[in-house]
Amino acid sequence: MVRKFKFLGLALVAVFAMSAVGASAASATVEFRSEGAPVTLTGTQEGESNAFDVQFGEVKCKSAKYTGTTTTATATTVSVAPAYAECTFAGVATTIDMNGCTYLLHVTNAGPPYTGVVDVVCPGGAQIVVTGGTKCIVDVGPQTNLGPVTYTNIGSGTTREVTLDLAGLTNITYTQTPGTGVGKCTSLTTGAGKYTGTATVTGETDPGTTHTGVFVS
Repeated sequence: MVRKFKFLGLALVAVFAMSAVGASAASATVEFRSEGAPVTLTGTQEGESNAFDVQFGEVKCKSAKYTGTTTTATATTVSVAPAYAECTFAGVATTIDMNGCTYLLHVTNAGPPYTGVVDVVCPGGAQIVVTGGTKCIVDVGPQTNLGPVTYTNIGSGTTREVTLDLAGLTNITYTQTPGTGVGKCTSLTTGAGKYTGTATVTGETDPGTTHTGVFVS
């Protein structure tokens, strides 16, 4: 049976998103956990869309996929790389270029409820670029402590799953650059961006063959 890691809420991200996740209740250290290592993480969006709300409108994507790898059974953070497709921005066909940027997931509270934050990590001054046709461009650069996000255990044993609720992912900083023509957006830099989305991520110790449970313990 396929073990799924449900990513609720930014997908940005990222969301949501997207990894073997766990926390040590017997220790002050909070960690991501899985039943094996290394674990390859792959995921696809659940529901109709992931959405990023900005001043000009809503960036909506019908397809969001996430990939990542953990090399140990426990980790304090997990990095996942999202890829978006079939996107619109204020109703206009849109592209989202990640430019090497990833989402770094943290679990910071050994609950329950287990909560954490998400960082946007980009190499060498790169940014996530959202291009809404000819009307608007939105740039999202590196930033930390976006959240809170909530992790919840589902199932038991080798079928364990974790839901990641990103409904609280607000205060995302972005820059809005006007395009051309009637209806173009205005120039703006703000920290008022919001992200929602749902995805399911599966952990595999042998990609395509052996699935592994993910959980918060």
